[in-house]
Amino acid sequence: MSEEASVRRKASVTTFSGLANRVAVVTGDSGGIGAATSRLLAANGTKVVVNGRDEVTIDAEVTGIQNQGGQAIGFASDASSWITGVTLDVNDGIVP
Repeated sequence: MSEEASVRRKASVTTFSGLANRVAVVTGDSGGIGAATSRLLAANGTKVVVNGRDEVTIDAEVTGIQNQGGQAIGFASDASSWITGVTLDVNDGIVP
């Protein structure tokens, strides 16, 4: 993405003050609505856990969020097959 496109993208992000300093797990983040949701949350100061089936796409999404100044980690898996929940402890550095 060019620097100009990046600036336009940042300028057009809707802001929600209540999202800052929260953690969100976004499933289905290999593209479309999931990816857009992760970017919007990160742009509003939410620490994002990016999840989807395609590891390459997830890694690219995490890198994109981090390049825009957001905080994100990612892992590839099929959320529909999860048997147990995922526990996140931000204080222990699960999300940078």
